[in-house]
Amino acid sequence: MLPGRIENAAQDLIARDFGTGFAGEVEAAPLGQWSGPIASSFGAHLVRVTARTPTALPELDRIRRIVAREWENERRTNSRTDSYRKLRSQYTVVIEAKKLASLAAR
Repeated sequence: MLPGRIENAAQDLIARDFGTGFAGEVEAAPLGQWSGPIASSFGAHLVRVTARTPTALPELDRIRRIVAREWENERRTNSRTDSYRKLRSQYTVVIEAKKLASLAAR
């Protein structure tokens, strides 16, 4: 299920996949040495960090299209959510217990 080796993984992605505690211990692990076992939601792991690359913000010119696409997607999602919220406010939903029980029994 898990790869035997993960290379060039950002700490936030490690935290997302294995948990923040695991990511913190990997961040603190010495370079070139085996560390562990380190617990994650998948179990215990032996980890060897071979290199660290300092984080850096990319130049806007390099990521301008990606930023514009993400901004537009967020704007579209927010607009759709607002539209649904306005539509929903115009209706009242009543659930009758007897009908709900008969539907659940099916």
